[in-house]
Amino acid sequence: MNWYRFFFPVKELKPEEAKLYIENNPKGTYSLIDVRQPFEHSQEKIEESVLIPLFEIFKKTQQMNRTKPVLVYCRSGHRSSIACRILNAKGFETVFNISGGILEWKENKNI
Repeated sequence: MNWYRFFFPVKELKPEEAKLYIENNPKGTYSLIDVRQPFEHSQEKIEESVLIPLFEIFKKTQQMNRTKPVLVYCRSGHRSSIACRILNAKGFETVFNISGGILEWKENKNI
């Protein structure tokens, strides 16, 4: 793990940018990760997202493709920002935090 990369700035996508990214890239060419708790994910989620709670992110990264772009979200963007930093430090090449989390995703009427 390269701890230096933990301190790199986190790349952000606004919800509308994330939606365009998802629409314009075939499924399987990126990962969409929800880092909230299971009860949160069961109440509402972005379609096609995979639940990997923040506390499990270290373990699960070994099973993930580091070259595939990763979009990460949580409730408001805070936990997903931490997850993005962890993924950066673990050597993932392209990581995006969906700013504002699912709260902003739901509020944006165009999504």
